[in-house]
Amino acid sequence: MRGAFNGGVPVITRRGSLHAGRVGASLLNTIGRAEWIAGDDEEYVGIAVSLAANLPNKGAVRQDLLRSALSDGTAFTRTLEKAYRSAWRVWCADRAK
Repeated sequence: MRGAFNGGVPVITRRGSLHAGRVGASLLNTIGRAEWIAGDDEEYVGIAVSLAANLPNKGAVRQDLLRSALSDGTAFTRTLEKAYRSAWRVWCADRAK
């Protein structure tokens, strides 16, 4: 899993009632980038302009995204395996009753 954000490219979202906005907000919160979640169209444009204008920080942002929890396929897989084991243990315990 190379990068949850297109190889380290910042992705912003507009929070709202649509599924895509809610998922985008959830992902950005997970990696600690709540400042990339816009509440309306004007704020969305402002965030995009700010990110585009901050070229000196671009490399650091990219590296931060590539090191994020969403880009760590190994850690994700281990967490998923633990969840499967936990679900299996619960199922087995219920069957033993």
